[in-house]
Amino acid sequence: MQHLTRFILRHRRLLLIALLSVTLLLGSEANRLRLQEEAIVTSLPVTHTEAATAVSAHATLQEDQHARDVEALSALIARDDLDALTRQDAAAQLSAMVANREGRLALEEALSATALAPCSAVVAGGSVTVVTAKAEITPEDSALVLTLAAAHCGAAPEDVRILPAE
Repeated sequence: MQHLTRFILRHRRLLLIALLSVTLLLGSEANRLRLQEEAIVTSLPVTHTEAATAVSAHATLQEDQHARDVEALSALIARDDLDALTRQDAAAQLSAMVANREGRLALEEALSATALAPCSAVVAGGSVTVVTAKAEITPEDSALVLTLAAAHCGAAPEDVRILPAE
């Protein structure tokens, strides 16, 4: 028994350090297990359905707005009580809207086979805005959109914007 007492007295600092190390190790392991359980409980699966739904809703809203605008301009063109200049302006606006829509649809079709799909585009007055479900836009994505916007809509690079739907 005296040997044990002498050993403890002689090595008390080393024994205290060892006891402290074991306590810290057990505490950190208990904390890691607690955090792991919380992560399992609170983690949510990440899907792109929300962004894809937002892009789809944007495209539907845009089509509805286009249909209303075409209907209003067609009604103006058909009115006989308006002067010829007003009807010509309405016809020019309608023609521009149809051209913008054709460019938009061609651009969306071209983008549908890329990593940016699903996406929707807005083409107006020489500017193009692409709304995509992709969260991060790479330089390659930007170059692709700029090239396709120029080819299908005649848009200059400074007139093209890319927006994530989120």
